[in-house]
Amino acid sequence: IYLRAEYAKTVGSIIVMIDLVMGYTAIQSIAYCARENDMLLHLHRAGNSTYARQKNHGINFRVICKWMRMSGVDHIHAGTVV
Repeated sequence: IYLRAEYAKTVGSIIVMIDLVMGYTAIQSIAYCARENDMLLHLHRAGNSTYARQKNHGINFRVICKWMRMSGVDHIHAGTVV
């Protein structure tokens, strides 16, 4: 993921996109990297249903969004309304 961020900066991008499935520790680590390089961090919700689809013990996407903001993500792809 660090190579992706370095490449994005090299080609002039100001934003890096990551996926939710990479895990919370990795997300926070790349968030620090993005801050150090003056880049924005965009989170795609790929894998969200793994956490949210279970009605009895799932995690609501709103909670995941709050966790991601606390981890350093700048904006989140929330998907389409179906």
